[in-house]
Amino acid sequence: FGGAATKGVYLDETVMRMCYTHRRIMARLAIQLVSEGKDKQATEVLRYMEKVLPSYNIPHNYSSGSLDMARAWAAMGNEQEAMNLINQLWKNSQQYVVWYCNLNDQQFNLSEDSCYMHIYILNQLLQLGNGIDEEWGAKREATLSKILDAFQAKGGRLGAE
Repeated sequence: FGGAATKGVYLDETVMRMCYTHRRIMARLAIQLVSEGKDKQATEVLRYMEKVLPSYNIPHNYSSGSLDMARAWAAMGNEQEAMNLINQLWKNSQQYVVWYCNLNDQQFNLSEDSCYMHIYILNQLLQLGNGIDEEWGAKREATLSKILDAFQAKGGRLGAE
C-alpha cells in the first residue's frame, strides 16, 4: 500500500482516491464474508484494512466505503466498532450540511445537490445507528429533523418535490 500507513505521509488527491477505492473493495469483501457466515475472516479483513489504510491518514467518509465497514461490524455484532464509524461519518456529513446551509442563496443553489447527498447519507446512518442504539437514533432523528428544516428554509427540495 505504498506507505499509506506511515503517520503524517502526504497523500495527494489521486493516491487518496486509490486508497478510498481499496477501502471500498475491502469493505465489500468483508460484507460478503459476513453474508457467508465467515465472521472471523471478515474481522481480519476489517482489521487489516485499518492497519494498511488507517483513518489518521485516510479519513473515513461515505465515498471511502466506511458505511459498508460499519454495516459489516454491525452485522457481526461489534456495535462499538460500528458506532465509532457511524459517529465519524455523521459528524462529517452534518458539518457539510451546516456549511452548505450557511452559504448565500446563489452558492446554496449551486450546491443543493451536494447538500442533499449528505442528508441522504445522514438518513442511511440514522437507519443503521438506530438499529444498534435507539437512544442515539432518537437524538439523531431530532437533529436530522432540524437539518431538514434548515435545508428547506434555504430553498432546498427533498426528493421528487
